[in-house]
Amino acid sequence: MIKVHTTRILNIHISGTHIQIFKNLLKAAYAEMSVLHENNRFSPNEEKDISTMIRDIRSHL
Repeated sequence: MIKVHTTRILNIHISGTHIQIFKNLLKAAYAEMSVLHENNRFSPNEEKDISTMIRDIRSHL
């Protein structure tokens, strides 16, 4: 019950701040992947959309 209630609250109260935090975490993970993999696919200097970053990271996990 607590988990369901918490999830419901988080879904309702998601804000621009939460989305920005998620984007920053994703960019940090992407930058870390660029260190682990020597190819240019993970270039942290390149601005990519979220779906592209997630797909690239998942393909190398």
